[in-house]
Amino acid sequence: MVKLKDLVNKTGENTGLVTLTTTALAKRINNGITSIAGTSWTTSDTTKFSSQAAQLVTKEEFLDELESKIGDPRKNESEDEFVARSKEQMRNLLKSKLK
Repeated sequence: MVKLKDLVNKTGENTGLVTLTTTALAKRINNGITSIAGTSWTTSDTTKFSSQAAQLVTKEEFLDELESKIGDPRKNESEDEFVARSKEQMRNLLKSKLK
């Protein structure tokens, strides 16, 4: 079975998957934060947080821990259900790391 960290680290290879560099990921996080109405973060705060979050989620240790929490797809679990469960695990792991 393919490891999550191997998929993330295949930047530049034609894998048929969306691959993001840490910089591109930081930009997407930054755009998401700035689109939230009522945020009181400065541009500097948003940029700093986005960069740190992107670096965290692309580290091998984080990806290994996330993969162990997600596990294999469950019996009769649809792809959408697997993705939703994976997103929830990633959110929970991020929350625990960013406290």
